[in-house]
Amino acid sequence: MGETLSVAADKGEHPTGLAAIRFLILTGFRRMEGLGLERDWLDEENGAVRFLDTKSGAQIRVIGEAAIDVLLDQPATNSKFFFPADWGDGHFIGVVRVLDRVCQQAGLEDVTPHTLRHTFASLAGELGFSELTIAALLGHSARGVTQRYVHIDEALRMTADRVADEIDDLLEGRATPPRQRARRGQAPPDHRSTE
Repeated sequence: MGETLSVAADKGEHPTGLAAIRFLILTGFRRMEGLGLERDWLDEENGAVRFLDTKSGAQIRVIGEAAIDVLLDQPATNSKFFFPADWGDGHFIGVVRVLDRVCQQAGLEDVTPHTLRHTFASLAGELGFSELTIAALLGHSARGVTQRYVHIDEALRMTADRVADEIDDLLEGRATPPRQRARRGQAPPDHRSTE
């Protein structure tokens, strides 16, 4: 998919749609959470998005630097959205059509925005992160406690960075999927190193 995203960009595919696809897979956000993301909600300093309302209520969602870079790379417009509609005041809505075209070119079947969310969660699991940590990154409410009360801790921020970096490396062809590394007896790369 990563290679096809690059080729599609060179061939003139919708840039907002391509950026939205990359953002969704780097964060595990639900489709409308990503597309409807307002610029004022980004807390760049803390590496988080502060949602006023989601399926689980108001919450703070930590995201990795690779995902923040996608947002900051979006052209400045008069729109309050990072992914604005081509016309009008709303946000972009055509991500499914762009994703369908990209996947057709890549030879991938049955890929939806929810598949991107599932891919994020699966990769986080393959990297060894706990279900509770993954649930926090995905915005699932935890046993009756809303995420609005969960503070941003360094461990969660490091996890978001690690998963987003791994996905970004896979998309850019700089990494092998963790499952394939495990079969070969290789450890996943440690993104905390200061190379």
